[in-house]
Amino acid sequence: DIVQVHGLGNCTHDRIWKAVNGREDGIDFEDLSKRYEGILMDSGNGGTGIPFDWNKYRDIGKKYNIILAGGLNKD
Repeated sequence: DIVQVHGLGNCTHDRIWKAVNGREDGIDFEDLSKRYEGILMDSGNGGTGIPFDWNKYRDIGKKYNIILAGGLNKD
């Protein structure tokens, strides 16, 4: 089981993935990777299907455990 968190609450689950807004600059992937099992890159738009620039994080996945999740749509 994995828990996906969006806030800074005190979750005590062993396997936590932190959701972050992929539209924001200055994401500290090094720090996040030390604190969480993985990083979920979201668009921050709450299910609208509007994507963010995934190319911005193309090489990040080679170093960190991430999932690109924001802005998924039928296309």
